[in-house]
Amino acid sequence: MLPNLPEKSVRKAFVSALLPCGMQKELNALGVECVFPQPAKNIKSELRFHPDIVMCNVDEGVWYAEKSNEQTFDFGELRRLENDLGEEYPEDCLLNNLAAGNNVICGISADTAIFGSKNIIKVRQSYAKCSTIAVTPEAFITSDAGIYKALKTRGFDVLLVTNDRIELNGYGCGFIGGCAGKVGRTLLVFTGDIKKHAQYVDIKSFCKNCGVDIYSLGNNFLYDYGGILPIC
Repeated sequence: MLPNLPEKSVRKAFVSALLPCGMQKELNALGVECVFPQPAKNIKSELRFHPDIVMCNVDEGVWYAEKSNEQTFDFGELRRLENDLGEEYPEDCLLNNLAAGNNVICGISADTAIFGSKNIIKVRQSYAKCSTIAVTPEAFITSDAGIYKALKTRGFDVLLVTNDRIELNGYGCGFIGGCAGKVGRTLLVFTGDIKKHAQYVDIKSFCKNCGVDIYSLGNNFLYDYGGILPIC
């Protein structure tokens, strides 16, 4: 399965172990089995459970992660991160990169060697995956102005949105990319109620124009659990 942009219905996906049971059941009802990656040992905040922090899908069936995830990884190819993740930014987000089609959006601290021959789009924001949703290979939603500019100048279709009212324990707010994930070619789901986002109408319209439906897994404000990463 291609990173972040499944062409068919997703059967398994990485989610945070902190994802509420109600949302897990919603995913199960959509045919998705939840898989919980091992937490990052050096990160003390709940970011240590975030899939988009501890895992990076760089190509079809190819993932990077810390050694701790070797025991739970029995699908595809797992390549070990050379250095463990650190507690402080940007050492905590070395894997927080967004592969979409032949492109990878990554922060300035990322090791670009892991992306092979893919087209690298480097941005100042090292929480690149947290900040961005790949709707299609050519269309993105982001809450970061720098990422918006980098994509827009390269001819991509981009919607810039706010992180307001996206919750994350211990932080002023979460990120839009951290509360979403595609579970099918035409279905994008959110961890919380997307209707409570200030730009819900814009997000719905943007996705509709891309042929993608949106679905809320919960009834409360959006919460950043580190995204939903499709496996197979």
